[in-house]
Amino acid sequence: MKLGKFLLVCLLASAFAACSGADYTYRYKSDPDIKKLLTRKCTYPAARFIVFTDTHLFDRGLGLDSDGYIKNLHPSEMFNRDGQKVLPVALEEMKSIPADFVIICGDLTRQGERINHELMAKKLTVLTGRGKKVFVIPGNHDILIGHSFRYDSGTQVHTPNVTPEDFATIYAGCGYGEALSRDPSSLSYTAEPVKGLLLLALDSCRYRENVMDGHREDGGRFSGRTLAWIENRLIDAKKQNKAVIAFMHHGILEHFKNQSRSYPDFVLEDFERVSEMLAAYGVDIVFTGHYHAQSIVQRDFPDLGTTLFDIETGSFMNYPLPYRVCEISEDQILTVNSRFVSSIQKDGMDYISYAKMRNIESTTVMASDALKKFHVPDADIALVAPKIARAYVRHLGGDPVPADPSPNTEGLGLFGKLIMVLKGGLVTAWNTNLPPGLNHDIRINLDDGTVLR
Repeated sequence: MKLGKFLLVCLLASAFAACSGADYTYRYKSDPDIKKLLTRKCTYPAARFIVFTDTHLFDRGLGLDSDGYIKNLHPSEMFNRDGQKVLPVALEEMKSIPADFVIICGDLTRQGERINHELMAKKLTVLTGRGKKVFVIPGNHDILIGHSFRYDSGTQVHTPNVTPEDFATIYAGCGYGEALSRDPSSLSYTAEPVKGLLLLALDSCRYRENVMDGHREDGGRFSGRTLAWIENRLIDAKKQNKAVIAFMHHGILEHFKNQSRSYPDFVLEDFERVSEMLAAYGVDIVFTGHYHAQSIVQRDFPDLGTTLFDIETGSFMNYPLPYRVCEISEDQILTVNSRFVSSIQKDGMDYISYAKMRNIESTTVMASDALKKFHVPDADIALVAPKIARAYVRHLGGDPVPADPSPNTEGLGLFGKLIMVLKGGLVTAWNTNLPPGLNHDIRINLDDGTVLR
């Protein structure tokens, strides 16, 4: 390699590391004054709030019922047209639920269409009009998407998307207008919805890497500058005796074994160090979305004497159509209850059952298509694909684990058994709940991180 080209590669690698935050040096690791500050325990004030995420709103006026939309649907979007009915019903339910504020963890729109963001901001006035503060953060489907389309008969035409600045303007009434602090390098911000409770809204998305009519970057990462901003806000919170809860789009922990290897775009890059930093500053709870699953996981940090919980909430585009109602009591108990939008009917069944059926169908199609690329015989595909689909949808729903989480290879030929040997670990992972083993309703003692059963 020529010297000039070698230097360019080194510079690019260095820039990537700085951008990714991989080389960021956390202050709490070495600063004695901060280490002393970490021992201060901040008391959570009583608060009640609602969490939902991944609404993927798409205005019917953009051609939701057109041949063009149907023609360009990805198999994973089989339920999306029906799913558009869920949000307004959920908002009607939420407006009557006593709550101080509402958190939305990103992917507000299908592909970042400006008209859909404007429509979402309007729909959220159902909640703000009832005195509930609403706080949003973007997801990987929300900003600078090169696939923002409206549809007509068999065609798709670009429709305006939004920039980061547009996003903050549109959602000025949903967090950005009352932010106490804004990160200059991202759309992260802080707010204080209840006196003594700091809300850390974290923008983990990489929309500046999106390409028009091309690549959409789905992975999550914090730059070094954003990590410095986050740590400074946590230091300030400690000094001001404010408890902190955080929310973001990407997972801050793995929700099944080896998720960061199987699905790296769904777990924050460098999540091990970032989650440790949050836990060091006393952040017990992070609310997330992105993977469309009802899943709660925890990570214990024995050296810190803390535990971090990643409470991921599913999507209105997938079974089981959930949202969460959370309450922090004065005795420092966080209660999380899941609710499901069940009042809609379709083809003689409730929408939750219908969504499950459609999700199994769509996942079976995708699994079948993937297996065909490996030249697996049709007979084996007919047996293997539904097993994969049921395991995946079980994870989405946070359903009880089967007695035997390992995949059953009975009746499979050689190719089918080989595939299950290669991919069976993922099926087993989906069929296994990580600690604490509760995905819907949970009570957590915020004083010591224990789960109350």
